[in-house]
This record gives sequence, structure tokens and C-alpha cells, in this order.
Amino acid sequence: MKKLLLLLLLFPVISCGNKDETPLPEDEPLDCSTGLYIQDGPLADSDLCSGDNGSILISICNDYSGGLTFYYNSILVPDADVIQRDDKDWSVLIVNLLESAELTIVNENGDFYTDDIKKSDLCGD
Repeated sequence: MKKLLLLLLLFPVISCGNKDETPLPEDEPLDCSTGLYIQDGPLADSDLCSGDNGSILISICNDYSGGLTFYYNSILVPDADVIQRDDKDWSVLIVNLLESAELTIVNENGDFYTDDIKKSDLCGD
């Protein structure tokens, strides 16, 4: 109720622009029924950032039930190197972290999502 009251009190301030551009409240959950995309991450573990083989952790929204396939720099990541931690969170082993590479995620329906990932973004270099 407080959020609704706060929104009603702020409405005259935020409504001066296009009403369709009003941002959603930050605590609204993202709707994972609208495609395949990265919700959070990727985040690198300390092994990966120190130059060893390591994992990225990534939260993925997928509107199609079933498994996911991962490609790092256009190379298939073997299923043995991918761990599904829960319905959205995945751990993906990266054996050779590049300065910049594409991470492509494909669901069983053939939908795909590609993200450019940089070592400097993952490890803070």
C-alpha cells in the first residue's frame, strides 16, 4: 500500500513526460516469459580472473522449458562443463579467458542470445 501511495503522490512529478516512458519500480521482478536473455551476470570466479581455468556465473531468463547450450568464442562448451544451479542460474567453465569474446546461449527451441564479454568487465582489470 505504501508503494501505491508513494506512486500516487509522485505522479504529478513523473508524468510530465511521455507516460509510456515511466520506469518500472526497481523491486519489480523481471518477467522471464518473454524470450531468452541474461538477467544477471556474467560474474567470474577468482580462478578465472587469476589466469586459471574457471567459471562464470550467469542468471538467464528462458521462456522455453528445457536445457541450454553455451558457446564461448563460437566454440561449444561441453555439457560436462555446464552446471545448472537452479531454474535460472548457471555455472559455465571457461578454459581460456580471452580479452574479449562472444558468449552465445541457445535454448532447445533454437532461440539464441549473444553477449560480448570482456575480461576487464568480468575481472575488473
